[in-house]
Amino acid sequence: MKKIATGLIGFGMGGQIFHAPLLAGDGGFALKAVSGSRFAEFSGAYPGTAQASGEAIIDDRAIELVVITTPNATHGALARSALLAGKHVVVDKPFCLSSGEAQQLVDLARERGLMLSVFHNRRWDGDFLTAKALLRDGTLGTMVSFESNYDRYRIAIRDNWKETQEEGGGLLWDIGAHLVDQAVELFGVPAGWSGDFRRTRPGAQTPDDIEIRLDYSPTLRVTLRAAMVRARPGPRFVVHGLKGSYVKFGKDPQEKDLQTSDLKTGRSLRDPRWGCEDPALWGSLLLAQADGIDERRLPTQAGAYPSFYRQVAAAIRNGTPPPVDPASVIPIIRILEDLAQQAG
Repeated sequence: MKKIATGLIGFGMGGQIFHAPLLAGDGGFALKAVSGSRFAEFSGAYPGTAQASGEAIIDDRAIELVVITTPNATHGALARSALLAGKHVVVDKPFCLSSGEAQQLVDLARERGLMLSVFHNRRWDGDFLTAKALLRDGTLGTMVSFESNYDRYRIAIRDNWKETQEEGGGLLWDIGAHLVDQAVELFGVPAGWSGDFRRTRPGAQTPDDIEIRLDYSPTLRVTLRAAMVRARPGPRFVVHGLKGSYVKFGKDPQEKDLQTSDLKTGRSLRDPRWGCEDPALWGSLLLAQADGIDERRLPTQAGAYPSFYRQVAAAIRNGTPPPVDPASVIPIIRILEDLAQQAG
C-alpha cells in the first residue's frame, strides 16, 4: 500500500508525545511536514520531515492527510480549511468547541467523500478496554455504579493555553472530554448531566477539580472525576454490578511509553508487548459466589493506541469506517458545552 503523505499541524504535547511518534512508527504513513516552533528540536528523530506552516501544509497538493493538534479553539477552522482543500483529516479531541460546528464538519467531510476522525485515543486505554469487556460480557451483571477518576498531583500552574481562560482551556475540555467520551462509549448518551467545578490551586484560572454526573436510569449512577491535587491518586475505575465489582488503580502505560518509544530507544510500536501493563497494577475482580465473594487479579488488556492510525490508513485506502466516527463525538461536545456554561 502506498504510504499516506501526512502533515501534522501543531507540535505541543499532543504532537510530540502522541501523533508524531504514532505516525512515524506506522508503516502506512510518510510524515512529510510538521508545523510548530519546537519541531526543530526534534527534527533529527524524523528524517525527511520538513518544518512548514499550517497554511503551507494545507495548501500542499502532495499531502493527503492533515492531523490537527493545536489549541482547542483553532480546531474547527483548521479542519474546515483542510477539508475544503480536499484533505483527509484527523482532529485531536475534543474535536471542536461547538456541537453545531462539529455537525458542519461531519456534513462537509461526507459531501466531499473525505475521511474525518477524532483522536479520542483513550478509547484504546488497556484498563478501559478491560472494563468495556466486562460490561459487554455481562460478567458483573446489571450495572448500578460506574466511577471513572483521573487524578494528578501538579500544584504549579503551567504556562500554556490549557491552564488559562482561553476558550477551550481547562480540565473540562482536556481530561473531562476523555472521561465523558469513555462513559458514552459504554452506556450511550445520558438523559441528563450536571457538574461540580472548583479551583483548588493558588492562581488557578480554570477549574482544576471537577466532578461530572451522568443520568442514565434510577438504578445506574455514573460519576466522572478529574483533579490536579491528589498526592495519592484514587482508583482509576470502580465498577459495581449485581454480580460483582471491578476496581482498578494506576494509569495506562502508553503515554509514558510513547515518550521513550522506538524513535528514542529502539522500542518498536509493533512489539507484541506494546501497551502491556505491569501485573502489579492489574485490577481486582470480585464476583459473588454461593459461599461469599471470590476476589482475584484480572489481567489488564493491552492498550492499543497504534491501532488508531492503522484504522485511519484502512479508512483512507480501503473505505472502511474511521476509528472514531466524528458523528459519535457530537453528543460529547454538546455535554461539554453545557457543562462549560455551568462551570462559568
